[in-house]
Amino acid sequence: MCFIQPMKSLTAPELRDSLSANPPPLLVHVLPEEHFAVRRLAGAVNACTYETAFLDKIRELAPSPDAPIIVYGEGAPSLDSEDAAAKLVAAGYSNVADFRGGLREWEAAGFPLEAKLPPPSAPVLDGPFQIDVAASVIRDSMVR
Repeated sequence: MCFIQPMKSLTAPELRDSLSANPPPLLVHVLPEEHFAVRRLAGAVNACTYETAFLDKIRELAPSPDAPIIVYGEGAPSLDSEDAAAKLVAAGYSNVADFRGGLREWEAAGFPLEAKLPPPSAPVLDGPFQIDVAASVIRDSMVR
């Protein structure tokens, strides 16, 4: 599949169809390695957009600037895949697509995920904690 726009956005069904191309595009999971180990799309490779070596890793995986690349992360409201796609376009890659819905949309569509490790358990916090009320901010992390 050839993407016309420098940074196209894909839906889960469009991504599934794109992955059946021969050869398939490079599918890049842009979250840290720990996330990649827990759950990912089948056939994906890992290159974390938050690491300074992100573009070096992509250049190893896709030396040609016109190679088809699809990036994904956790999904909205996270901006991880959007950040990765923007970095790739700025670096001269011309065939980049952003699966903005990410893992959340893929899973909600009923498509299978691949996993190596079970999700980590929540840490057990015990004991007293000091809170700096003046410097603290409370946000709802579940806002979508």
